[in-house]
Amino acid sequence: MWFGYYKFRSKNQRKNGVPTVKKIIVDSNHHEDTNSYASIGDKVQFKTVITAQPGAQNYVLHDTMDDSFTYNKDVEISYKGSKLTLGDEYTINYDDSCTFDIVFNENFLNTLSKDDEIVVTYSAILNGNAHIETGNTNKTHLTYGSNKNTTEKDTVTTTYQINVLKYTKSTDNPLGGATFSLYNAANEGTAYQLVKKQNTENYRLALSEEALTTTKITTTSTGKFSIQGLKPGDYWLEETEAPKGYNKLAKRIKVTINEYGSFLIDGKGNADNYNLPYNQVDVENKSGSLLPQTGGAGTTLIYLIGGALVLGSGFVLANKKRAKAK
Repeated sequence: MWFGYYKFRSKNQRKNGVPTVKKIIVDSNHHEDTNSYASIGDKVQFKTVITAQPGAQNYVLHDTMDDSFTYNKDVEISYKGSKLTLGDEYTINYDDSCTFDIVFNENFLNTLSKDDEIVVTYSAILNGNAHIETGNTNKTHLTYGSNKNTTEKDTVTTTYQINVLKYTKSTDNPLGGATFSLYNAANEGTAYQLVKKQNTENYRLALSEEALTTTKITTTSTGKFSIQGLKPGDYWLEETEAPKGYNKLAKRIKVTINEYGSFLIDGKGNADNYNLPYNQVDVENKSGSLLPQTGGAGTTLIYLIGGALVLGSGFVLANKKRAKAK
């Protein structure tokens, strides 16, 4: 209110300055961002920073994760470099509307000064419900004072997939009966454990606790399958068994997923434009030879050399027979 030339604030006006909330993800290299990438089974580390104001009252932090996250219940809260104690400075509640709520005790709030920071960290596992390519969100907001709310902040964690088409002669002729595995290295390495999604031709990375897993994918008559739940990086696709009458690929195919979810194949982009990434791995099988198929000119050269050797040996044998006859 105004009194003479001076304006006095009431007791209520002096209280409950407007706090702010910042939400980020911290990666394994300690980089902080609102966006991140993860594979199914990865731990995602979240961090929320509350910037408090004098007269803080009724601070409650609300956190809501997509069902694609499994919360680890590992909240830690620090203030001025010291860890707060659960039960003394704050409590954690669980209800149906949020993943969890953190209620700060009034005695602790009374110690806060202007722009003091409260740092909240916790983590979750990206699970088998992960949304592929569209992002997995974690939302946070703070209620304070008399039912006031800060602006909701969120983070997005994205995971991708590799789409594969097995075919013969042309992509219009899909090929069933080919078996593949996905590896973490060009040679040897470890095959990823996978879980097949029901009623689909899609597979996803398995969680460590899952029992019914496989490392092998066999194509159906559509020739198509996808492997989901992959973060950007390098992967190697190996054809472990070819359909009867067809040649198995001689080496693994390197697939590099970029941060936009498209990929390079053996370091190259689209055949029409090497700078344009692929959205599908097209794998051709050829029939009629027992030699491993590499898909390159080297295979043709082997055929020619082999044919020449056969003809040459036949010529030598015929000459020997003529000599004996004389």
